[in-house]
Amino acid sequence: MVGVFEAPKPEEATTHSGKASWFSGNSINGYGSAMNIFPIGTKVRVTNTANNKTVETTIVSTGPFVPGRIIDLSKDAFNAISNTSVGVIDVVVEEVK
Repeated sequence: MVGVFEAPKPEEATTHSGKASWFSGNSINGYGSAMNIFPIGTKVRVTNTANNKTVETTIVSTGPFVPGRIIDLSKDAFNAISNTSVGVIDVVVEEVK
């Protein structure tokens, strides 16, 4: 048809909110994370919504596999935005482009 076109599709959201926890073990520069939303190798910025502290990490694995959690941070990355004794925190995760 003349004059008919398909509108461009909006980009998928690159910001996600949810719960984060931490894992022990080795990761790149101590600031690795596990997430199922973004592919391995993606850099993300994680913000603790309680104190607005942020940390940038690289997705190095899949997970978490616990309902309600969107990301697991390495112990060092979690410590950068909260105390590990807290265990689980509310975060906003955004892709770093």
